[in-house]
Amino acid sequence: MPGRTVKDVYMAKSMSDLNKLVDISKQKLGNNPKLLIKTSETMLKGAEESDMLGDEERAYVLFMRFFNIITAVKKMPEYRKQKDFYDKLIGQKNVLKCLDKAETLSKSLKNRYDFSEAQEIAKKLASSEEKKVEETSDLETEKKSESGEKTKSVSKESSPDPVTVPPPQPEGQITPVQLFSLLNENNEQMAIMDVRSAVEFEESHIRHRTCVNVPTEIVSPGTTVTVIEKHLPEDSRSLWQQRGHLDHIVLVDWSSTLDKVTIGTTLRTLKDALFKYDSTVIIRSEPVVLEGGYEQWLYHYPQLTTNPHIKHSSVSTISSAPSLDFDYPDDINVDDILNPKKPPTLEKSMDLSDSLLQFSQGMTDQSGSMKHLTQVNGDVGRMMPRIDRSTKPKPGTNQKTPQNQPITTSVTAREGSDLYPLVSSLTSPSRSLNGPERTNTLPESKKLGTDNSVSLESKSNVALSKYSEELEKEKAALEQIRQQKAEELASFQKEKDRIAKERESRIEKLKFEENQLSKMEQMKATQAKDLADLLRKKKKLEEDIKTETTAGLQDEERKYQEEQARKVELIRMRQEEEDKQQRMEEVMRLRQERKKKEADGQDAISSAQQQAKQIEEENQQKLREASERAEKLRQENERKKLAEQRDKEAKEKATEEAKQRDQERREREAKARIDTQKRQQEEQQRQKEERDKQERARQEKEREEKEKKHQDEKSRADMALRIAQDKMRQLNDKPQVRTIPSPNLPDGWEKQRDNKTGRYFYVDHKNSHTQWEPPMVYQPDIRKETGIQDPLRTPQRDVYKTKLKDEPEQGRSGGLKRSFSSPDITKLMEEEGQLKPSMPSVDRTKKPSQRVEPRPQPASTRPRNLNPTYGNVGSALTGLRNLGNTCYMNSIVQCLNNCAPLVQYFLTDRYLYDINRDSGPDSSGYQVVDEFVVIVKALWSGQYRNITPRDFKYIVGKYQPMFAGYDQQDSQEFLTFVMDGLNEGLNKVKVKPKLADSDTDKLPDIQASDVAWRRHCLLYQSIIVDLFQGMLRSTLTCLTCRHRSVTFEVFMYLSLPIPSGSRCSLQECLQEFVKAEKMTGSSRWKCPNCRVERDTEKKIDIWKLPPLLIIALNRFVWEGMWRQKINSYVDFPVNDLSLDKFVRGPGNNPHYQLYGVSNHYGTMDGGHYTAYCKNAVSKKWNKFDDHEVFEMSSSEVKTPAGFVLFYTTVNFTAPTYRQPF
Repeated sequence: MPGRTVKDVYMAKSMSDLNKLVDISKQKLGNNPKLLIKTSETMLKGAEESDMLGDEERAYVLFMRFFNIITAVKKMPEYRKQKDFYDKLIGQKNVLKCLDKAETLSKSLKNRYDFSEAQEIAKKLASSEEKKVEETSDLETEKKSESGEKTKSVSKESSPDPVTVPPPQPEGQITPVQLFSLLNENNEQMAIMDVRSAVEFEESHIRHRTCVNVPTEIVSPGTTVTVIEKHLPEDSRSLWQQRGHLDHIVLVDWSSTLDKVTIGTTLRTLKDALFKYDSTVIIRSEPVVLEGGYEQWLYHYPQLTTNPHIKHSSVSTISSAPSLDFDYPDDINVDDILNPKKPPTLEKSMDLSDSLLQFSQGMTDQSGSMKHLTQVNGDVGRMMPRIDRSTKPKPGTNQKTPQNQPITTSVTAREGSDLYPLVSSLTSPSRSLNGPERTNTLPESKKLGTDNSVSLESKSNVALSKYSEELEKEKAALEQIRQQKAEELASFQKEKDRIAKERESRIEKLKFEENQLSKMEQMKATQAKDLADLLRKKKKLEEDIKTETTAGLQDEERKYQEEQARKVELIRMRQEEEDKQQRMEEVMRLRQERKKKEADGQDAISSAQQQAKQIEEENQQKLREASERAEKLRQENERKKLAEQRDKEAKEKATEEAKQRDQERREREAKARIDTQKRQQEEQQRQKEERDKQERARQEKEREEKEKKHQDEKSRADMALRIAQDKMRQLNDKPQVRTIPSPNLPDGWEKQRDNKTGRYFYVDHKNSHTQWEPPMVYQPDIRKETGIQDPLRTPQRDVYKTKLKDEPEQGRSGGLKRSFSSPDITKLMEEEGQLKPSMPSVDRTKKPSQRVEPRPQPASTRPRNLNPTYGNVGSALTGLRNLGNTCYMNSIVQCLNNCAPLVQYFLTDRYLYDINRDSGPDSSGYQVVDEFVVIVKALWSGQYRNITPRDFKYIVGKYQPMFAGYDQQDSQEFLTFVMDGLNEGLNKVKVKPKLADSDTDKLPDIQASDVAWRRHCLLYQSIIVDLFQGMLRSTLTCLTCRHRSVTFEVFMYLSLPIPSGSRCSLQECLQEFVKAEKMTGSSRWKCPNCRVERDTEKKIDIWKLPPLLIIALNRFVWEGMWRQKINSYVDFPVNDLSLDKFVRGPGNNPHYQLYGVSNHYGTMDGGHYTAYCKNAVSKKWNKFDDHEVFEMSSSEVKTPAGFVLFYTTVNFTAPTYRQPF
């Protein structure tokens, strides 16, 4: 809408997130369709208002919810009962309008989401510039600490600790309380990455689904996310791979704090790998550190851990290897150590005698015994210097050890005793080393008793001498220690210089890497800005294209209206020109008449004027009629436009009704199939009984025929015996018979004359029979018209009688005597007269049926325009032009065109014997066959570089409307339609029988599969069945009673799912295809044994494979209301594909070879199809990209775009081409 303001996106960050708001499956809609339709109207109004206000996200959600509610209403039984009523309430225009709006908004929102994501990437890359300042400051701080700039801090033991104020919470860390509140928010996507060891994580960790373990063993300094992901535990990989969609990432250690996250630590390494150096996934925010680590979480929320009783040992494991990472304070002067100052001169406050006197007086005042002195002497003797190295200053601290701090040994004595202070002062100069003050405290001496009379002077002298000797020894030891310390400090100084040089080189290296990182970040920022600019340009270009398209449509509409107006004006001008010509002719005629009638006077002139005036009025009337006709024509055009609009709406409504009718038809067909199967089962049972009955009758008849045959053979044997005996008698009597040749007798007959009687008789040598009458000879009655009888056709029935007295005497007996050696012809004639002639019985049921030679059906003679580009190319190397998003059709046609057995069948015109043209002019089968054959013959002719398959697309779109337009379609759906059309058009079964249902659950699988295949062949017999169709076994198992139902189904191609992941093999796809699945909920199966719906396990197995196998990869899947594409790389073999472990049927399964691949690049909305095919003539691979054909190598066949695979077990040979009949 011009001038409207589009609101910023706020409801989602991608189309997949927005589609989740559209889903209404989890809502209870109720069963009242009227109420739902009313609710949908409210949603539609809200969607239109949001669209007008520029709130595209809300408008899209409401439009889609409106469509989903209408879809749910159409599934209700009340809608089916009163479909017309509810369709009027819904309004078909509203549904179509809703879909158009939703599609437009979807495209716009997708571009806006992409643009927003690009801006976020640009901001994130730009924010990396700010990180450099922090890193630079960290490097400078580290350099200062390494160069020795430390702050002095002196703390007195007696002063109390100052009260510390907790610092403000810095960025980059999160407290346990904040993390707890974040975990309770459902709309936040986050992950907690625990970097403790796998053993510690298993013992106890935060009890939440977002907590995963990234063991510290796999996070080595300088590692990357690729190395970390390779060694991650299996339970952590799923959330790790989704890190790009998370709002927060929290890093946890035992006692993690932000100040401890320095370079080289596990947390810093993991944080940099995720946020800085991951080029594949860009996370939304910088990872934060849990303040206090897992210890603080245990302290705050022990109930949210898997084991709250775990304790962390604070003793750190120290490596046995020596560490060179140490330092000394910079304020230590090595010269002072190597050349120490001499200790100051001891100031004697009293001489030795005074000291001894005071000591003796003190001893006399004590109430104890001499053992106290012995104890003192022993303690003094053991007062050797000790150096505490634990107080050595650590590197990086600001503590400064004061020089010349004396190492003293203080002896606390009673007031008035100066012995022990003197000793302490004597030892103090010799113990001024770099170390803390050491104090050896002796217990306070008790007062000596006044009643002790023992003299202490001698004993004190001995003690002092011993003590002086001990002091000398201690001094020598201290001197030795001083020399050792000097040597150690010299070596330490050298080591310090070496370490300083190494750190300077490391700092230089870090600066170089920092500069490189800065350049890379600048490059990334530049690329992000360029990407954002490109997206803005893309959006602007799309808007310009849309504007130009709208302007173009308006110009076309304006041009069309102007063209119509010009046509109307041209018709009007032509009409006026014709009227003008008629008027001119009429005027000329009148002028001629006027010239002829001038002599007639003024009356003729006036009449002529009147006629001219009348003609003029008639012309004006014609002009008015022409203008009226032009107006009617304009109105007619407007009516036609309105009619076309109504027709379009009616077609859309008809399409919807057709879909509904198709659904109802499928339901009716399913019900009819069930009834038909039942009837077929009954018919089969009846036919079986009938066959059994006929078999019994046949066996009975055969038995009777055998008995009859036996009797006939016996009678013929008796007759043959009698005839043989008669012949023997005749031979013995030797009758005088003369043979008369007669060419008109049948084969096997002979005419003879009896010399005794002078009569002729006839002998049948085949049947050993004699008779007086000539045999019947069936010949055409050529004398019928003349009235003369044919003696050969009409037997002579006259009887010759001779009187005995007229016959000459023969023999001495003087009378005629019958010879018993000759047959008694009179008797035989009487017997023949008494016998009824038996007609031969002929069993015509065993007569072979007359063979009818098939005749080829004539090929289609409809003219076709392939619009070819001529050029001499090889066989099957012709391209197909793209008619507008028809690359899906070109890809499938080229793959089928390189199937040599199918092409041979078409090129030799053998298909004309099988094509089924009796199904009527509206049948799609034979028309698809005719057009496909035209394409195949043109592609194999080798005469064209490319052709246009416009007629083939027209026939396909005529019978499948989804292919009628020029939108991108699924090549698998097109392949299914073409193969079904070829199967129907080449089906040899012209009239399909009605088959009854068959129950094969009780039969073995082999027999049941044979029954299913024979039933299928009763319905379909074609080359498509022979080459491409196999069989699947579907097994349903009730999970309650374990009842098993097995059915066998015929398949044209295998549609394989693709497992999740970026790469898989064809074997894994097949494994996913045959994997068992559970049918629960609405998919439950009604078990015939339980007679109720039960949860069922369904498993599909491959039972029989065809010679040519087509495998389709399911790359397009539905996610909600939208169809998405899986771009995973599927590794399929080019040679030697073995499916032995997937086939469960009997027989050997040969290996398959690849001969064709249909590829798909891009998405469903904007993709492209190509084909890779192996030529049967040259045995080389070629790439078919619409009208272009290129030769390629076999190593280039396997790509991530493989969509439909064509395999064969037959070695292809070059097809032969024969001209049609």
